[in-house]
Amino acid sequence: MLPYQVLTGHTGRVTCLLYPHNESPRYDPSHLVSGSVDFSVCLWDINKATRLHNFCVHGGEILQLSVPPEACSVSVRLILIITMPVFIAHFRHG
Repeated sequence: MLPYQVLTGHTGRVTCLLYPHNESPRYDPSHLVSGSVDFSVCLWDINKATRLHNFCVHGGEILQLSVPPEACSVSVRLILIITMPVFIAHFRHG
């Protein structure tokens, strides 16, 4: 088990977390994704406790993060983002 880590980077309350490797081995096991009321999605390296990327989603507060089904192309690694008001976005991961 990894030691306790504090990841700082959002300016608002974190509303959702996604550990993509739990969903599929095609995702890097060191990555964690977080969504917030600040309209941003952060990609973290949990082994180094660093933020790798910050994505600003202008659709609203981030409500949910998910990975596409395994039937999608293995060469494309995406994270789906659902906001309020309803807006669905994605970013290429990896």
